[in-house]
Amino acid sequence: MLDLGAPACDKHGRTPKYQGKEVTIQGTTFVLARWNLKTLRVTAPWRKAIRDAVVDSEEFYANNLKVIAAAISMNYPDVTEDLLEEQLSLPDVKMLGDALFELNGGKADQSGEAERVTEMRTTTQTNGTTLSSSLPESGDGSGITSKLN
Repeated sequence: MLDLGAPACDKHGRTPKYQGKEVTIQGTTFVLARWNLKTLRVTAPWRKAIRDAVVDSEEFYANNLKVIAAAISMNYPDVTEDLLEEQLSLPDVKMLGDALFELNGGKADQSGEAERVTEMRTTTQTNGTTLSSSLPESGDGSGITSKLN
C-alpha cells in the first residue's frame, strides 16, 4: 500500500509540492509524486523508447534516467539528470522504476515484478470528426475508465 500522507520536509529543508511515495536513494529520502498530465506528456517519448529499446543498451539507460529525473524533479527541481546519473546504481534505477509504475496505477505480481502497462485506445466519431485518446491501463484490463452521460 502506498503512503499518500502529507509530504514531510527532508533533511535539506525541502518540502515536496506533491504527495506521493517515499523512496530512499543512497540515504536520502525523496517523495515521488503521481504523474500529472504535464509529466505524462513530457515523458511519453522516453517511456516509449524504453519499451522499444534493447534492455541493457545505452538508449535503455538514457531514457530511464530521463523518466526518473522528470519524476523526481516534480518535487525536487534542484535534483538534475546529471546528478542522478552520477549517483544512481542499477538497483536504484530498478527500485525507482517499480515505485513509479506502482504509484501511477501499475500492479506488482506475486514475485514483485511489475506488470507491463498496455495502452487503451479509444476512438470516437462525432459529426464527421474522429477523436482519439490513449490512456494507460493495467495488464489485467482494470484501470482507467470513463463514462459519458
